[in-house]
Amino acid sequence: MNTTKLKKYAYLDVVIHQLHQRPKLFTIPKLLLNTFLYVIPFLFLISVTILIIIAVYFQEIKIHRIQQESLSLQSIKKENLQLENQIINSKVENTVLQQKLLTPSTESLGITPGIFSPVPGQKDLSGQGKSQIDNMTIKRFPNSLEFHFHIKNLTNGKERLSGYIFGIAKAKNALYIYPENALPVDRLSIPFNKGDSFGTYRFRPSVVKFPIANNVPVELFEIFIFSRTGDLLAKKVFSPTKQESI
Repeated sequence: MNTTKLKKYAYLDVVIHQLHQRPKLFTIPKLLLNTFLYVIPFLFLISVTILIIIAVYFQEIKIHRIQQESLSLQSIKKENLQLENQIINSKVENTVLQQKLLTPSTESLGITPGIFSPVPGQKDLSGQGKSQIDNMTIKRFPNSLEFHFHIKNLTNGKERLSGYIFGIAKAKNALYIYPENALPVDRLSIPFNKGDSFGTYRFRPSVVKFPIANNVPVELFEIFIFSRTGDLLAKKVFSPTKQESI
């Protein structure tokens, strides 16, 4: 086989000898040879690189889709669990209400008579240590007053504390009630379920508002919290003049 130098000639001669046959001469252009030696491997490497990038891209998309589906499933499971808990709580509340309707007597709650409508079988649970009202502060504005406080769930998150909040303020021989629409126009007492609805596992900052001008002295604040079934969960009487609970 005779090989020419590629630096001087633009082709390469290849002679193939076979037994009992004439030698065969093949001429390979330098351009074609360079194509085989450099261009094709280079294109092959580029193709492999592109395929790897595409594979990684689609793998990332697959992983992202799986993560999104997992988050969606977790969210759905959480919502289903919340709905199941709500259904269980509703069933328990309905059972308690049915039992209350069958109970003719009403326990004394230590509330000024005539303010709240009595409920059959109503109980005072404020002394059982499941809830507490504290951190009471007063904010006054030109034409209104805000009474801030915290409702604490003392069950350490084991039970959800929920119900209705009422606030009463006594000022200048007048009685102010929160919420303002709690007392129906066709009734003389307040139904326990007309308060500000709430629910908490830990604690809940709360505020009751009264349309009391800044120059009007307030004698007394009263906070009442009823359960969903009408029992009294907590009560607090606060004197702004003495800055202490009564």
